[in-house]
Parts: sequence; structure tokens; C-alpha cells
Amino acid sequence: MAFILNSSSVPLTRKLLIAIVRCKETMIENISKLINDIEFGNAVEAFEAAKSIATNALSQKYIDVLAKIALNGNEIHNKESATYALSWVENSDSTLGILINLLANSDINEYVRGQAAEGIGIIEPSKKNKHRKLAETTLLKSLNDTSPVVRFWSCYAVGQMKFRQALPTLLELKAKDKEVCPGWWYVAEEAEDAIEWINGRDGKERIPVDNRRDTEPHAQQ
Repeated sequence: MAFILNSSSVPLTRKLLIAIVRCKETMIENISKLINDIEFGNAVEAFEAAKSIATNALSQKYIDVLAKIALNGNEIHNKESATYALSWVENSDSTLGILINLLANSDINEYVRGQAAEGIGIIEPSKKNKHRKLAETTLLKSLNDTSPVVRFWSCYAVGQMKFRQALPTLLELKAKDKEVCPGWWYVAEEAEDAIEWINGRDGKERIPVDNRRDTEPHAQQ
């Protein structure tokens, strides 16, 4: 039997379509405002916007805008916030490629590169991912970077990826690296946790060095 359209359903359908269009317009406006805060906001505004935008599905257009901010933003916190936002984009090979390139560029600020390394660990590309090999090669090199921030987050990334070829370098970092990642803990401790993750075990519960009791030894035991 043929479907008979009830005339009373037409206005409802029209209203629904209008509501969908307005909802989409509102979403685009919200994303645009968040990106504006990431690019031009102070540290608090930029990071709050980055956290908020991470809950949205981003088109390639917005991914490209964030990539430009990460590379050429006004301040370090703007660049770092854009990189953080990129770290949470799901199912995007282009985003992973952007993070790898940011990490590999030694001319970029260490905090932006560290955030890029963390982002690679958050994405945790599978062995089937076309960028997996490049990610592994870049992270292996970054484990020996001059910056403790880059080394710290590279430890995190290889641990999350369970990259076994990184184990010899991680063991060396655990034994010899005495530097702290500001706001966190010793690179040696993060290397120790990465070793555990690669071997299918849990890492330790860590307290940032700045929050540890004065009587607690800071050196890795």
C-alpha cells in the first residue's frame, strides 16, 4: 500500500529540518569561538577551550586551523593548547601526522613537542596504522632529546603504544636520567612506568615532585 503523507506532518518536518540546521549553525559557532579562544586567549582560556573542543567531532577544516595555531600561534600556551586539542581528534590519520611532525621539529618549543608526544600516546596508533612506523621512529629519537619534557612524554607514548623496541632506551633512562619534567616527576620514573606498560603491568601511582614531602627522597631509587 502506498504511503499517504498526512498534510499535518509537513509543518512538523519543516520545523525539524529548521531545528537541525539551527543546531548545526550553533555547533559551528561554538567551535569557532573555542578555536578563537585557543588562538588568542590567555593560558586559562586557551586550555579550557582546548578541553571543550576535544568533545566535538572536528572536520578537516578545523583540524587544519588547529595545526596552524600549533605551529604559528601567538604564545606558547596557544600553541600547546591547539596541540592538546588535536590529541583528542578520533579516527584522523592527518591529525596523527601533524603530531608526529610537531614532535620531530626541534625548532618548536619543548612544551608543544611534549604535548605532541603525549598526543601520539593518547591516539595510540595500531600496528596497522599507516603512520605507526613513522611514529615509532620519531619517538625513539625523541627519547634521547635534550629536553626532559620531550623525553618524559615520549616515554609515556611508547609505553601506551607498547613499543617493545623502545625497551633498551627506556631501561637506560630509568637508570641514568636524573631530570624532572616540570609539574610532573622524574623522566626515570616515567621510563619505569613505560617499561611496565609495555610488559602488560600497571605503572606506579606517582606524586608530582613539587608536591612531595621535603623528607621524601627525590632521586629515583
